[in-house]
Amino acid sequence: MRKALCILLLAGSVYANASDPIRHALTDTTQIEMSVQASCAENTSDFMPWKGSGMRTIGFEAHAVKDLSDADRIWGSAAYEYGRKIQIKWNETSDFMLLYPYLTADSLGGNMNSERYLFEGGYSHRWTHAHLGGQFRYRALQEYRSSDPRPLNVVADLTVSVVGGWVLDNQYILSSDISYRRYKQNSHIDFYSEIGSFRTYNLTGLGTWSYRFSGNTNQSYYRGNGLTATVDIRRNDLQGWQAEAAYELFAYEKILPDINNITLCALRTQRAYGDVQYQTDRWLFGAEYNYELRKGYEYLYGDAAGNAYNLLARQDQYYAATHAISAHIRRNDTFGRLHMSIEPIIGLNSHSWKYKQPLRLIETTHITSQLRYEMNYTWLKQHKLAWDISIGYDPCITQHNDLTTSSPAQITHEMLTTIATYLRTDRIHGQVSVRFDLHTGHRINWFVGIHGAEIRHLNPNADEWQICLQSGITL
Repeated sequence: MRKALCILLLAGSVYANASDPIRHALTDTTQIEMSVQASCAENTSDFMPWKGSGMRTIGFEAHAVKDLSDADRIWGSAAYEYGRKIQIKWNETSDFMLLYPYLTADSLGGNMNSERYLFEGGYSHRWTHAHLGGQFRYRALQEYRSSDPRPLNVVADLTVSVVGGWVLDNQYILSSDISYRRYKQNSHIDFYSEIGSFRTYNLTGLGTWSYRFSGNTNQSYYRGNGLTATVDIRRNDLQGWQAEAAYELFAYEKILPDINNITLCALRTQRAYGDVQYQTDRWLFGAEYNYELRKGYEYLYGDAAGNAYNLLARQDQYYAATHAISAHIRRNDTFGRLHMSIEPIIGLNSHSWKYKQPLRLIETTHITSQLRYEMNYTWLKQHKLAWDISIGYDPCITQHNDLTTSSPAQITHEMLTTIATYLRTDRIHGQVSVRFDLHTGHRINWFVGIHGAEIRHLNPNADEWQICLQSGITL
C-alpha cells in the first residue's frame, strides 16, 4: 500500500485503490491527460474458469486537475472501456472476484461482451495546518452475450469519500479518510433456442450449489454496502518513520426476484491492512500485513404457502481467510539525470477456503519473493524514459485438501479438483512496464507506454499473460 504516498496533503481515496486524479492532484500546476489503450490477455489453464481463457479490451480515459486558488483544487476523470472475455465457464455474474462464491452459473458458458464507464471527481481545501476534501467514484458496467445462454448484467457501483488532515508539530502529517460504498447488480439470463434452456445453478462455494433454488431461477439481484476507514501518519519531507492502517467492511445479499424476492445468501468481507516504513535519502525499510476474512451465509426456507416462503434459519457455511506479510528494502540512487532504485521483497501468504456441510477444505501456504528495478531518465530537461521491471518466485511450502465429499458423478467435480491443483502450484511471475514522454512544445507532451506481465504455474505447467499498450497527451 505504498500508494498512500499519494494522499498526504489532500483529499479522498478508496482503500487500496488510489485513483489517478488523486495522484495528479499532488502536482503543483494544472494538468490534463487524455489517452487510449488496448490490452490482450491469455490463460492456458482452467485455474479460474469464472475469469475465462482470455480477454481483449480497448478504451480511452481523461484526467484533469485545476487549481481554483492557492488553497482550493478540483479534479476529475472519465473513462470508457469495451472488452470481450473469452470462454468463461461456470459464471454468468459480473465482478466475480467481489461476489464469489455466490455466483449464477451454467455448464455451457461462452464469450462475454462488456462495457465499462467510470466517472470520478473531487475537491479539496487547504489551510495552514489542515486540509479537508472529498471525492466520489461511480462505475457502471454492462456485460452481455448474444448467444444462449444470454446473460445481461447491469452494475452500479458508487463510492463517496471524505478525508481530513492535520499538521502536527510542523513535521508530521496525520491524515484520516472514510469512504462509503453502495453496490448493485441486476442479472437476467434468457434462452432463445427452440430446443429449450440449459440448467442454471446458484453456486454456494467449493463446487456446491443450492439444490432447491437452481434450475429455473434465471434472475438475480445483488445489493451491497461497504465502509472503509484509513489513518496515515508520516513526516512532511517523507523522511523517517511512516505508518498506515486501514479497515474495510463490505457485505451484500443475493436476492432471487423470480422467487418472491427471497434472500438466498449473503457474504460479509472484512479486510485489514497495516504498514510501517523508515525512509532516508537513499534507503527505505518497510513491512506490510494484509488480512482478509470472507464469511458466507445461506438462508433456509420452509414450504411455500400463499406464494411466500417462511424463513427457518440462517447458517454460516462458507469461510475463506488470507494472511499475507512481507518485508522490503529499497535503495535509491541518482546519477545526474538518471534516477534508479532496486527493491527486494520477501513474504509469506497463507490461504484457507472451507465449506462446512458437506465438508470441503483447501489450505495452502506460499513463500513470496520478488526483485524490482525502477529507472527514470530525463534528457534535454523535458523528455523522459521510465521503466519498472520485476521478477518473482512463489514456492508452495504446505498444502492440505479435503474434497472427499465431491464425487466424479457431480457436474462441478472436475472444476473443483482443477482449481485445487493450481492453488498449490509453485509460481514464477514477472512484469515489465516502459513509458516514454516526449515534449512537443506549447505545454503539450506526447507519451506512449507498454506493460506486460506473466505468471507461470509449475507442475502442472500453465501460463497466464497480459500485454497492454497506451498512448496519449498531457497538457
